[in-house]
Amino acid sequence: MTDIRQNVAGLSSAEAEKLQEQYGKNELTPQKKERFIKKALHIICEPMFLLLIVAAIIYFILGEPRDGAIMLIFVIGIISIDIIQEWKTDKTLSALRDLSAPQVMVMRDGEEKIIASADLVPCDLMMIYEGVKIPADGVVIRCNDLCVDESSLTGEAEGVWKVNTESAEPTKDYWRRDYCYAGTLVTQGTAMVLVDKIGPSTEYGKIGANVASAPVEDTPLQKQTGKLVKLCAGIAAVLFALVGVFTYVNIPDHTTGARLIESVL
Repeated sequence: MTDIRQNVAGLSSAEAEKLQEQYGKNELTPQKKERFIKKALHIICEPMFLLLIVAAIIYFILGEPRDGAIMLIFVIGIISIDIIQEWKTDKTLSALRDLSAPQVMVMRDGEEKIIASADLVPCDLMMIYEGVKIPADGVVIRCNDLCVDESSLTGEAEGVWKVNTESAEPTKDYWRRDYCYAGTLVTQGTAMVLVDKIGPSTEYGKIGANVASAPVEDTPLQKQTGKLVKLCAGIAAVLFALVGVFTYVNIPDHTTGARLIESVL
């Protein structure tokens, strides 16, 4: 690290390639994408949709295709709306991820170059300035009135004034003043930062990894709605049986097959 601090020319292209092979891309832990069919099946398996689909199938079996088709059209329409909303949500989240610091200025081969943030590697010298969202964790080598908004990590609304690592005082605080963190925003000043950690190794990346690995559970509202639907389905099943029996008994003038069909319908 000492050699890099003295060598303001930064890394060479060959060194950057070797480091990228070793550490990989400067990207957060990729989120597992659910397949379209899996999402559709998850929506279709909702109790209310299953109830309506079963009812539509019964209409078809008992010779009432028009009523069955009308019911299926409504069910397919509602399912399609849910699937489209899921797709739009995923698309919006992907767009937001792409907006976070797509490019950064670094010292490569003795000159300033603009590269994709994903191509940053440890030991890169990156140049940051007002309005830049910092794409990697690193040590502040030089700075001029550098103030960084770290609220995305710490929740602290007030900006943090940074100092270069040589003039920093020893501290036991976890968040250092001579260190910049990925995902934070430069609100004032400029600085040269020696990249230390990238991707999932950054503090921001650790948070993303924890969120991605968190178990997906239904919300309290979804749980209550599921219970209500199951209760209504149980009541409907009981009423279905009672109405079927009473109807069958009250139309003795029909044939057995007709009585059965009328009772079920």
